[in-house]
Amino acid sequence: MRPSKKKWKMLYREQIKMHTCYCYLCGKPIEKEKDFNLDHVLPLSRGGLNDPTNWRPTHKTCNAEKGSLTYEEWLLYQELLKKKYGHVK
Repeated sequence: MRPSKKKWKMLYREQIKMHTCYCYLCGKPIEKEKDFNLDHVLPLSRGGLNDPTNWRPTHKTCNAEKGSLTYEEWLLYQELLKKKYGHVK
C-alpha cells in the first residue's frame, strides 16, 4: 500500500526541518514549513495521478502560480514573462 498524500507531506516537512528541500518549480530552498506544498507535476484536471510519482515539493506561491498548467507549459509561461518584463516575479 502506498502512503497517502498526508503522509508524504509529513515526510517532506521532516526533510525541510532536517535538510534543505528545494522547490522544483523555482529551484529556491523551501525554508519554512508553512511555505511548503506538494504539486502535481501533471495536474489532476489534465489526467495526472494522485500518486507520489506525480508529486513534487513546491512553495505554496509557486504552486498557486502554476495552477492547472503542466510543468512544460509553466516553463514556457515563465520564459514569456521574462521576455515581456525582463524578469519573473
